[in-house]
Amino acid sequence: MIRDYTIEVHALKNTARMIGALELSELFYKMEQCGNAEDLETITRENPAIMELYKSYKRILEPYGKANEQDKKEVPKKEIIEALDKINTAMDSFDLDGADAALAELEEYRIPEELSSYMEELRAYVADVAMEDVMNTGKKMIEVLEDLTE
Repeated sequence: MIRDYTIEVHALKNTARMIGALELSELFYKMEQCGNAEDLETITRENPAIMELYKSYKRILEPYGKANEQDKKEVPKKEIIEALDKINTAMDSFDLDGADAALAELEEYRIPEELSSYMEELRAYVADVAMEDVMNTGKKMIEVLEDLTE
């Protein structure tokens, strides 16, 4: 478990650095070091505050994500469903490259606002190779799409 945590904070450290969130990157670096040292006491004590800071960036970065959404292709919901089916089929077959390719295809489409939180989850689950979570989220997204009127 601590190994998984260390891998995650390592990735978050690099991502934070790439967007210029240097304070956050340094905090994730500290947590990575604690993970490598198996210092569960420090992680347990300091991680909640670091995660609150991390979550605060969503509000700051959200307008950039929405602006980017406007540049994407408007497609019928049928095409979005097909891309979601491709992701689910690839994950079910443990075809990670296929899942990544299907997610990349999906990322080119303008996704309805009703799916935005699911889309965030889907990205994270695909990155984490959380097969069941990917398939469950994909199914939920398809259900929401089928309930939407065009």
